[in-house]
Amino acid sequence: MAAHYQEAIDFMKEKNALGQSVLSIPEDTSLYFLSKTHCPTRVYQFTPGVLVPGKMTDELISEIERKHVRYLLWSNRISPEYGVARFGTDYDTRLGDYLRKNYREVGPVIKEGVSAEDWTAFIWERKADSETR
Repeated sequence: MAAHYQEAIDFMKEKNALGQSVLSIPEDTSLYFLSKTHCPTRVYQFTPGVLVPGKMTDELISEIERKHVRYLLWSNRISPEYGVARFGTDYDTRLGDYLRKNYREVGPVIKEGVSAEDWTAFIWERKADSETR
């Protein structure tokens, strides 16, 4: 896990140095601190119940657009303790649908040696505007 987390931190530092923002989802907020970067949006963690459907979700999507968030680090963290396991599928589905429509999965932060039980994150990159229409 430590190697995966370090790769995620390094990715965030690298993209920040290039002026590109990275949004960590659903809740690996320590990545911002450890990479010495900032969350590009007002909402910085996405556990069930934090993001209210409707106006708040719409405002967050507008903020992602306005701030030109280039990358997502989407962790494989599931949260059965909340009664809903998967971000974007079991909860925050509108945001999940938006992200899947506007970003493409590039791959895991570490390509080899990942088991289903290990924490890892997947890099998603924003699609060109022409691809999302």
